Amino acid sequence: MKTQFDYSQLPLEALGQLGLISRGKLRLSPVDIAALLTGRRTNLLGFENLKAEGIKIAHIQLRLSLKGSQDGPVSLMLHPIYKRPLPHPLLEPFEADLMVDGDIDSLAKTFEKGERKGQTMVVEFDRDTRSFVSYNAKDVLVPISINGIVLDRQQSEDYRNGVGIDLGDGTLVQYRASEAIGLWANRQALVLSFGDAASPMVLHGIGNFPSHQDPQLPHETNAFLDALAETKAESYTAQFSALDIAGTYDLGPKR
Repeated sequence: MKTQFDYSQLPLEALGQLGLISRGKLRLSPVDIAALLTGRRTNLLGFENLKAEGIKIAHIQLRLSLKGSQDGPVSLMLHPIYKRPLPHPLLEPFEADLMVDGDIDSLAKTFEKGERKGQTMVVEFDRDTRSFVSYNAKDVLVPISINGIVLDRQQSEDYRNGVGIDLGDGTLVQYRASEAIGLWANRQALVLSFGDAASPMVLHGIGNFPSHQDPQLPHETNAFLDALAETKAESYTAQFSALDIAGTYDLGPKR
């Protein structure tokens, strides 16, 4: 599966300084590795006794992400928990307030002029770190189908722009760059297919929409079971099976 970053681009020195490499092994879960490679933020991770610019930090929680491109250097970004949100250059103050208050989930902003004319950036609010997250909509990996239900053109565009979509069977899904697993949904498990050589992706542990008062619906719909039957059954045991990254985070000589 094509991802925004290649595994070989992981900034190993920076990861090692955080204590995330031990005996040549990367100490991140497959979900967090996948989040990095696909341009999202990891889950909140706890770190002890970090040293930065001569300051020792006894304990801190951070999300991690990558910054760069497949054609240039990639750096590791650290996202701490802020006491209050910092302004975002793409948002008007009232838009930021609406997002912080939970009245809107995200906003797509398209540049009208300059070098970035036509480029769409989506801004959302990460409640865990109390900070704004922005991403380039074109970098989002949009599935061809979810639970075997093929997305139409409008659904694909909405998914890319962080707008919730209705699959027509009561399943609601929304892409989120600030979620390590990449989604909110009203079902805990989904089968995503990207139509390439990779196996369909079986995701479970998906978080509910924060604005929803009702618990998530049962995920074992007929569509889910039919889509699951077309995959390798054992892949359901992995949270991010389709990226086929199991075993690839050995940083030894063989790579």
